[in-house]
Amino acid sequence: MFAACQPLTNAIDVQWALINQNAPDIGYDAPSKLLKIIKDNPKAENAWKALHHYRFLTDAGITLTFYRDCFNALKEKPLLFFEQYIAGDEQALFRMVDALSHDFSAFSGETFQATNQVFQQSLDSMMQFMQAHSQEREVYRRAYDFERVSQAQYDSWRLRYCEFSKENSRVVAKNCAT
Repeated sequence: MFAACQPLTNAIDVQWALINQNAPDIGYDAPSKLLKIIKDNPKAENAWKALHHYRFLTDAGITLTFYRDCFNALKEKPLLFFEQYIAGDEQALFRMVDALSHDFSAFSGETFQATNQVFQQSLDSMMQFMQAHSQEREVYRRAYDFERVSQAQYDSWRLRYCEFSKENSRVVAKNCAT
C-alpha cells in the first residue's frame, strides 16, 4: 500500500516546497521555481527533494525546459550541483548531467559559445576545488567522481555539434564547435 502512495507523497512534497517559498501553484515552471529556491538557499532539503522528483514527471518537451532550467541555475552558481553532491546528495550528480544535457539550439538567442563557456567555468571551478582539497581523501574522491561524470557528459554534449567522417576505416570528428 505504501508504494502506491509514494507518487502522491512526492507530489505533495513538490507542492509543499513551492508553497513554503511563496510560490503557491505548481505547474510548467515548477523546476525554475524550485531552482530559484535552491539558489537562494542551497540547504533547502525539501526543494532539492522536489526537484529530484519533478525530473521524473516530465515528458520530452518539458525535459528540454528542465535541462535549460538546470543549465540556468548552473550559469548563476557554477558549483551548485557539485556542492550539493559533496554534501552527500547523490541525486545532485544527475541534475548536473541534466544541466550538461542542455540543448542551446532548441532555444532562440542561445549559442554554442555561451553555453560552452558556462560548462567550462563550472568544470574549471571543480578542478580548483579539487586542487584545494587534495589532502581530504573522502571529499576529493567524491569531487573526483563528480568531475569525471561531468566531464564525460560534457564531452558527449560537445560531440553533438561535430561533423563526422570516415578516414582509413575510422570515424573521425571534425569541425567541432569550439
